[in-house]
Amino acid sequence: MLAYNLIRQVMCDAAMSGKLQPWQVSFKGTMSTLVELLPTLNVISNVDELCEVLFQSCRRQVVGNRPDRYEPRVLKRRAKGYKLMQKPRRDYKPGEA
Repeated sequence: MLAYNLIRQVMCDAAMSGKLQPWQVSFKGTMSTLVELLPTLNVISNVDELCEVLFQSCRRQVVGNRPDRYEPRVLKRRAKGYKLMQKPRRDYKPGEA
């Protein structure tokens, strides 16, 4: 949960420094940018420079406009033609399903 909130904070800071809305910055893009920049943390001594590079990279990865986006939280039906095994295999008799 902490990492999620930190990534969201970086997204928000990058968006505000580039005159974008936070929802326009890609979460996955920001996460991959952070992973790529982790090895350079000990090389770059200037924190402001590191933040600017991070924010520029995040601002380049913008998501498209998604009006009326709706993703219901439901399960798809089971794709198998057989019943789900709910007992141990040894409890089934041959021919019984």
